[in-house]
Amino acid sequence: MKSIEQVKTEYLNYLDDKLQVSNKIITNLNVDGKNDEANLEKIRYNVYGIFKTLLLATEKKIQGKSKLASEIADEFHKEYLATFDKIPTNWTQNFNKAKEHGNTTEMITEEIKLAVVDELRESYITMIHE
Repeated sequence: MKSIEQVKTEYLNYLDDKLQVSNKIITNLNVDGKNDEANLEKIRYNVYGIFKTLLLATEKKIQGKSKLASEIADEFHKEYLATFDKIPTNWTQNFNKAKEHGNTTEMITEEIKLAVVDELRESYITMIHE
């Protein structure tokens, strides 16, 4: 199993790549005058940024605790994986409200956020088990 530093570094690189690609897509869409599509991509970009920030915050929260390396790794993974459940709670509620009221725009926005969260969670789980 990889060390916590290896996982963190790989995942941060993964998130940085996602942010770079997303930013490039936004720029290209804006140049092409596809502002609606660019705005949808900005949603993905923001979610990538949120989960990068949460990874770093989790690291700070766990740092300095005097435990064995394996215990720190377990706690780190547990804490970070919990963010994939906590953060999207409001997004799921917003999606359900939008669906109830027939607000397609809001449904699409929340659906994108939730899809990105699923993608990021799966990628993180894959990295910790490689």
